[in-house]
Amino acid sequence: MPVGIRGTLVHAPLVGDVTFLKKALNVPAVTEALSRAVDRLIDHSEHEEAARVREDLPLLTDTLQARCAELPGLLEATEEPGRPRAWS
Repeated sequence: MPVGIRGTLVHAPLVGDVTFLKKALNVPAVTEALSRAVDRLIDHSEHEEAARVREDLPLLTDTLQARCAELPGLLEATEEPGRPRAWS
C-alpha cells in the first residue's frame, strides 16, 4: 500500500491535494520554486545540475504548462485495473 504524508495509508490523492495543485501548479510558481531550489543548493553537489535545468526551462515552457494543467486530472482519474495513468 502506498504511504502518504505523515505515514498515513493512501490509495488516491485527497480532493484537497488536487484542488491545491489546480491553483498552485503553474509555470510561474514552478519557475520560482526551481529558482529558490537552485539558490539553496549553492554549496551542494546538485547545484550545477539544478542550474542547468533552470537555464533550460524557457525552452520547455509549453511542455511545463501542459504538464501543470494535466497533472491534477491524472490524479483525479479513477485508476482502472491494468490501465496505468500516463501523460498525453
